[in-house]
Amino acid sequence: MIRFLKNIFRKTEIIHEEMNVINSMANAKKLYKELIIRAHPDKHPDKTELAQSMTERINNNRYNYNELFKLKKIVDSEL
Repeated sequence: MIRFLKNIFRKTEIIHEEMNVINSMANAKKLYKELIIRAHPDKHPDKTELAQSMTERINNNRYNYNELFKLKKIVDSEL
């Protein structure tokens, strides 16, 4: 009985982890789209080099929600 309950707990734990990953990827996709539009070099003709480097960093971290969130703070403050 105890072994049965442990197996059920492990399965629900795995399901929660999978849902967290899926939610994180969905949030990363939304944030990526927002940031890539806001940091595009065409929108910042006076800060072209900075905008290009930020766009490159955003593209390199496309699926990493935590890094995108950090980059959002930088985009908000510098661009």
